[in-house]
Amino acid sequence: MSNTELIRLMEISAIHPDDRPEVERIFACLTDERRVAVISDWPRMAQRIKNNRASIEEQKRLLLTDAIARIEADLEAHNRSLVTKGTDRGIEELKKQMEA
Repeated sequence: MSNTELIRLMEISAIHPDDRPEVERIFACLTDERRVAVISDWPRMAQRIKNNRASIEEQKRLLLTDAIARIEADLEAHNRSLVTKGTDRGIEELKKQMEA
């Protein structure tokens, strides 16, 4: 059995482009009997692939959101330290001017 039916089904099912090569590689390793079973049960298989993709995308979104929050927190801490240093320097300069 060729991959043409599998490719057609992936296109019809709107399988994510990143998942298609993996599905094709797995499909190529299967026996003809298992390939027929996959094609026969394609709607369920496609839904599982889509669910996995949705889970991956959600995990990526959460990781990215967390990374952005950490970067923002680091930037805020850095900015606060710059303000504190600047204020400390300003106070020291004022003290020197008052002593003079």
